[in-house]
Amino acid sequence: MDTTLHIGAHRSASTTFQGFLEQNAAPLQTRGIRAWTPERTRSGLFSGLVRRPDELTLQVEKRAARSSGLIRVELARHAAMGLTNLIVSEENMIGAVRNNLREKVLYPHLDERLMRFREGFADAANRIVLTVRAYDSYWASSLAYAVAQGDRIPDAGMLDRLVAQPRRWRDVVREVAQCFPKAQVLVLPFERFAGRPEAQLEVMIGRTLELQGLGGLRDWRN
Repeated sequence: MDTTLHIGAHRSASTTFQGFLEQNAAPLQTRGIRAWTPERTRSGLFSGLVRRPDELTLQVEKRAARSSGLIRVELARHAAMGLTNLIVSEENMIGAVRNNLREKVLYPHLDERLMRFREGFADAANRIVLTVRAYDSYWASSLAYAVAQGDRIPDAGMLDRLVAQPRRWRDVVREVAQCFPKAQVLVLPFERFAGRPEAQLEVMIGRTLELQGLGGLRDWRN
């Protein structure tokens, strides 16, 4: 069974893609495809794993160990079902928008966050997919999201720091590859794939997808 980790990035049509997977769970399974979206990962499956490095405690690490064991059990169960593809779509594996804005840098501590998933997925994850977005629209979208959640409108100083922050998508991709050295890393441009969830899925499974019976092909969320 091929296992693909779709790790975001945020503000790059991940919610639209996840909605497509959830809406079409039954017809996709008939095609041998199962998906874990935030509906599943945030209901306990990833408990203790999605954490900032400064939040780690003994209790958190115990929960993380249990979650890693559960992930391995679920991977074996899905493989025994005869599924050909598992898509794990969870952008919070690499951090959160609020962390980027608070530290004014693109996905700080990404390698430490991703390494927490190594025990659960081990060598099972053979493909990592990251969707990237032009920096100007990425930061603008992140700031708009934050303001809508109640944050203050950014001042000129913060905007300057975001423009000048040193990390680039190339750094993110390099760290992803270092955390999962045996996996293929695929980088998709938001500007090409936004609003085309079936095209994203075809890239992830490496084959053309039969679209008959699938809904939500042009739905947009968030």
